[in-house]
Amino acid sequence: MKKLYSHKEIKNSNLFCLIESDFDLKKLNFLDLDPKITENIKKNMKKDENTMASYFLGDKHFENLFIYTISPKNKT
Repeated sequence: MKKLYSHKEIKNSNLFCLIESDFDLKKLNFLDLDPKITENIKKNMKKDENTMASYFLGDKHFENLFIYTISPKNKT
């Protein structure tokens, strides 16, 4: 399995964008995202291999691009 990379939280939401390592970041320019969010993805990308997440794809599909909502882990 390829390693995934993610950017930090956007404002107070739990929207994350996990991108396969071979994803061409130039393709982000074609997404229906606010330009500020696109810049956040590029600037704040970091390794995040152990994230529990669920799909948040909407009705669009982009090869190698996966958008997730991050579920906080229960602390006991």
